[in-house]
Amino acid sequence: MGLYRIPGTSQIAIDGSCLSQGGQIYIHIYEWSKTDSDWCLVREITGEKPDFHTQDFVGSRHVSTVSGCPHIGDDGPYNYAPESTVTKRINQLFARLEIASKSSAEIKQYIQTIPFYEPLEISEHLTKENVESANNLAFYLSQNRRSYDALQLLQAIVRNFPDRVVAKLNLADAFWANDTLEPAKEMYASYVAQMKSLGKANLIPSWATDRCRAVKSSH
Repeated sequence: MGLYRIPGTSQIAIDGSCLSQGGQIYIHIYEWSKTDSDWCLVREITGEKPDFHTQDFVGSRHVSTVSGCPHIGDDGPYNYAPESTVTKRINQLFARLEIASKSSAEIKQYIQTIPFYEPLEISEHLTKENVESANNLAFYLSQNRRSYDALQLLQAIVRNFPDRVVAKLNLADAFWANDTLEPAKEMYASYVAQMKSLGKANLIPSWATDRCRAVKSSH
């Protein structure tokens, strides 16, 4: 059992996850409530950790928004926020992201306020209306040394919106930054092939083909 602060927020996490590869994830996120003068449970995170032995390089984490104010030690059952509430909060996040993105200093500062679980929650609420903003968030996370936090979101974008070829490049880059070279190679190859099929071979960045060749030559 671990207790730690969520960087960039006023929240804490109580983490009862299994430490092994592929182990179960069970994390409670608490936020201080002035009204209740206590820590309130605001997110419940469950799922499984990555397991390289089974070629699962990302794992799966599910985020539930908890309503009310369950206190530390309350075992539930909990009440969860409706879809409309989660969607409204995600839209507000994207609106702030768009404003911050106009300045490199502001976007860097804003990204620091995004808790690690926010991209995970967004990955479960992707729509054709918000997928571009979701990909932008993942890109900015990766650009600010948080590529691991972007992985599950990028994987969901590629899976649900395969025509968004730029997301494949972002996912490949995120894999590469986390030293998971095999899935990076596969994603770079898929990206390059799709760009060529679209007649956009001249727009493929050199590092995409260079990294793919580098992985191949290492075998």
